[in-house]
Amino acid sequence: MPRHLPALFPFLAGALAMTTLPSGAAPPRSALAVANRNDNREAAGDLRDGRLDVALRIAPAAWHLLGTDQPPGQVLAFSEGTGSPSIPGPLLRVPLGTTMRVRVSNSSDQPLVVRGLSSRRAAAMDSLPLGPGETGTAEFTADAAGTFYYWASAPGQAMPAWLFENSQLYGAFIVDPPGADPARDRVFMIGIWVDGKLSNGEPDFSRAFAVINGRPWPHTERLEYQMGDSVRWRWINVSEAPHPMHLHGFYYRVEARGDLQRDTTYWTAEQRMVVTEKLEPGATMAMAWSPDRPGGWVFHCHLNWHVVSNPRMGEAALSAEEREHEILAGHPAHQPERHVETGMGGLMMGLYVHPPAGYRSSIQPREVHQLYVQADSAPGSEAMRFGYVLRQGAEPARDSVQLPGPTIVLRKDQPTSIWVHNRSPEPTQVHWHGLELDSPFDGVVGVGGMAGRPTPPIMPGDSFEVRVTPPRAGSFMYHTHVNDIRQMSRGLWGALVVLEPGAAWDPAKDHVFMIGESIEFEPILNGTARHDTVRLEAEASHRFRLMNIAMGGPNLEFWLVGKGAPVLWTPLAKDGHDLPGWQRRPARATQTVSIGETFDFDVTLERPGGYTLEVRRGNGSLLTGVPVQVQAKVPTAAQQIAAALLPLPAQMRDSAAVLGYSRAGELGELRQGSNGMICLADDPKIPAFHVACYHASMEPFMARGRALRKSGVADSLVDTVRYKEVGEGTLKMPEHPASLFSLSAPAGSWNPETNEVTAGRPLYVVYIPGATEASTGIPTTPQVGTPWLMFPGTPKAHIMFIPRM
Repeated sequence: MPRHLPALFPFLAGALAMTTLPSGAAPPRSALAVANRNDNREAAGDLRDGRLDVALRIAPAAWHLLGTDQPPGQVLAFSEGTGSPSIPGPLLRVPLGTTMRVRVSNSSDQPLVVRGLSSRRAAAMDSLPLGPGETGTAEFTADAAGTFYYWASAPGQAMPAWLFENSQLYGAFIVDPPGADPARDRVFMIGIWVDGKLSNGEPDFSRAFAVINGRPWPHTERLEYQMGDSVRWRWINVSEAPHPMHLHGFYYRVEARGDLQRDTTYWTAEQRMVVTEKLEPGATMAMAWSPDRPGGWVFHCHLNWHVVSNPRMGEAALSAEEREHEILAGHPAHQPERHVETGMGGLMMGLYVHPPAGYRSSIQPREVHQLYVQADSAPGSEAMRFGYVLRQGAEPARDSVQLPGPTIVLRKDQPTSIWVHNRSPEPTQVHWHGLELDSPFDGVVGVGGMAGRPTPPIMPGDSFEVRVTPPRAGSFMYHTHVNDIRQMSRGLWGALVVLEPGAAWDPAKDHVFMIGESIEFEPILNGTARHDTVRLEAEASHRFRLMNIAMGGPNLEFWLVGKGAPVLWTPLAKDGHDLPGWQRRPARATQTVSIGETFDFDVTLERPGGYTLEVRRGNGSLLTGVPVQVQAKVPTAAQQIAAALLPLPAQMRDSAAVLGYSRAGELGELRQGSNGMICLADDPKIPAFHVACYHASMEPFMARGRALRKSGVADSLVDTVRYKEVGEGTLKMPEHPASLFSLSAPAGSWNPETNEVTAGRPLYVVYIPGATEASTGIPTTPQVGTPWLMFPGTPKAHIMFIPRM
């Protein structure tokens, strides 16, 4: 099998060789009943006096998922009684507390187990085993409100192995709370089917179909709404793969999440606003949104392999190699103006929001940006790379590419025009992921835009103006939406940041970490496998913007680790939407970031030292890591100077030189002096407070000590080296007595704002190299309130006086 096709469903590649199709002769497809499309609008069964009676039947069916003019596939499907089979199976929808009596007949030639026809509050849900030709009855009470489902498979066959003939044996089971209107929402089910196996028994992913309510795009239902409508959807993932579900142009509110047995309706304050929400296999979701801008939009799975063009069936089916070439090469010359309809398939739905009478988009002066789509080699090159380049001054060279694209910085409420110039040899278009903008500029070729005026592709040599006025500050992304597999793996993706009005973009405090796709179809962080150290200031607030726009890897995780364990960070936003205050609480620094999601965190670390921002795969293995070095908080130059002068007598302070620390922690001159005194600022890397001022004649000795420590020489050996160098005459010592004034205090004793020190301990020193008790008459034993001599007879000999010992 070609090496890339397992990425269609990367979680199963190599794990399904034991799954077999049922034995026995299958009836000819021409003799099978045709499976109808089920839009989940009409509930099945006879509901009377709080009791539902319904008969279900399982039988082989011919499934024209690409249309009645295309060859069908053969699957098992549910039907209601003796009626026509449907995919999904009949909708079961009842009020809470309904007594259920569901009679199921197995008209297939294999044993099956039906699951999900059971009370939800039971410790263990009942299942219904059925042999070929058998009928069974499930009687239970719908005892929990929510979004549920039922499904069937061979005995012992779990949903992750559910790809072949049994894969469409599912139906929705909705239990409404008291007073609910069943007509207020729609129900959609996600399924996957593989139309064949390889010779080794593994799935032939070149013939994989992903469907919504039994159909792949562009055959999925087209939905129409009016501006201001209240839209409510229920989604059920009965496929084997996770699906990050992305809504273009709008946020949606996640009201409930669940699975086969449980459904949790979130308290209003717990509900989150998102543009992408991941549905794991077997998961359910209730969501709501309201369109406030007209035009065409799409809702789709952002695992790009699940929205590639649909395979062909029957005699037109391609070999695995041909299918891979079709996906990887894309459709650069195939109906580019209808690419989204003709070049994409799978898990996507089209939406159209009708404009009100007299609707017009705003026309106003705009801030202008120039974005170039570049390519670095000739048309048709297998090694071609694409890239976005943001114009800064002169036009960029035509073959320059940048991976990822530059971070585009916009301002909230600032009318903006982004001119996209296509210098590549292929049609393209840009989707502004997560931005609330008008439909024509959303980047969905042939579907976006207004009726009769669809969004066009940007053809080679052409340009396209994108008009946007961002209504909120946050973290977003931009990427191609034409031939996604080809163009995204070769570089067309980047980050977009919207700042508050008047805010300055500061890369030293604002850090973007974006996972995209490499040309080898591997997730890659910030476009490279080698990462420079990210330097943070201790106790300072830094914003980490985490983004995932890879084509595979929906379960990738970010971990911020120190000393082998996650530290704490504070969540700020999801998909560019600020979190409510009560959700902004310090949390363990691990976060799954699925495809199409962004998360913002405040990172404020107090402890200087080394950390790592890790990117892990869903199985816990390390993908890559970014070294993070936290440096001690460095006060301003003015604060350092004021503190460094404190030990000196007041009359000496104005003329003293001061050495202090840069933001990077490097020592340098902050102020020149003229009175021969040098003051050393407090070292921010050391918790305790200590400043000192000494005569300039001591600087060679002092500077040599700092250099030795920086080079890694242990403190205990620093004087040994210096004494040796003094003896050799290579290190100069003062010829006359030299003073030193110092002030020490415990950690936290100095207030940088007021320059006040509590619990300070002054100390005064006079250096007399080589002095002894005999040469000075000063004792070498420390005494309270009396000068005494330290290190007698050495180059470091000095008289010390501690006023309060």
